[in-house]
Amino acid sequence: TDGPQKLDFIDASDPTNVMKLCLRLNASVTNNIDFTIYNGIDMTTVAWGKYDLPGWTKGQSHCIQVSLDTSDTSKRHAFIDGVDVTSTSSTNWANYNNLNIPWSRATKAIIGEDFNYGDKLGGSLGEYWVDNSYIDLSTDNPFWDSVANKPKPVSQVISETGTTPIIAMPLRADDAGNNLGSGGDFTVNSGPYTGARGGSEFWA
Repeated sequence: TDGPQKLDFIDASDPTNVMKLCLRLNASVTNNIDFTIYNGIDMTTVAWGKYDLPGWTKGQSHCIQVSLDTSDTSKRHAFIDGVDVTSTSSTNWANYNNLNIPWSRATKAIIGEDFNYGDKLGGSLGEYWVDNSYIDLSTDNPFWDSVANKPKPVSQVISETGTTPIIAMPLRADDAGNNLGSGGDFTVNSGPYTGARGGSEFWA
């Protein structure tokens, strides 16, 4: 589809409580990628970062990875299309607080749109991975195939690393709620979708 797409993860027991927002990732109309992680209780920011996306145009596919350990400011990384961009922007990591990220708490997460329904990702979402363990992307990026110069499918990353994350979604249209991670499958509240492929398959 040519229209904006998003993933809006909502706690089924409290579907309207955006104050439980834990993770937000969106590409804004000002051509940057913007991510925020909240404490999931009162919207206190744990970490916030922004990276410029110069030259990105319609019809392209891109791959983004962010990893961080809030107890150590040297343990934060951002990679775009296999390239380390951690220190490329004066606006990145504007907030970085030594706070816990409440992965065990029932939270709301939005990928592809601001939580107040502002900027939307003007494109299609590919695969999605979230875990509560730190990965030093600067020494080993398990999500990127440097030989083929393309992202690895989440199923391949699970197989090669032996890690089962909280969320690992291939995001295939024929099984949009399928989660290969430990957090369980999702209930899809829109659709059905036809003809779409997972992000790494599309890239290939």
